[in-house]
Amino acid sequence: MKFINVLTHFIDSLNEWVGRIVAWLIVPAVMVVVIDVISRKFFSKAFPWGYDLSLQCIGFFFMMGMGFTLLKKGHVNVDFISQRFSNKTDAVMNILLYALLVFPMLLIFTKVGMDYAIRSWVIKERIGITSWNPIIYPFKTAIPVGFILLSIQAISEILKNIMRLIGRSEG
Repeated sequence: MKFINVLTHFIDSLNEWVGRIVAWLIVPAVMVVVIDVISRKFFSKAFPWGYDLSLQCIGFFFMMGMGFTLLKKGHVNVDFISQRFSNKTDAVMNILLYALLVFPMLLIFTKVGMDYAIRSWVIKERIGITSWNPIIYPFKTAIPVGFILLSIQAISEILKNIMRLIGRSEG
């Protein structure tokens, strides 16, 4: 039981740490957008990198924040149904849903995301939307990394529900 508590604490701490860093990275990304908008509005001069960089940053933040969002219970949940269950029934339902629906889909998304990112690195892919034409493969790496973080957070949630089911939850 101690191993499970240590493991879930490690996973939760990892996603907490990643989520906090990503949250702070939003500040410079917003500054890029503001600078681009001011430049366009007042000086009639758009930066060629403004749109591409903001698009890449938003995708990066979304992918890297998925595990943190699950940790903070921010994903869609059907509370009006689960609140009617006893604590143990709710734990069983969560375990079954994570194990039978969520986790298999996360494995598929991680595999597809990994293939997508590897292909992008191999061909040295560029975004090609604007004249700046920046590389995109480092940002596409966030797809499998984000799904891995979400997957390990799902494992943590399964383990916490098992602990809750057997009456050994921490909180």
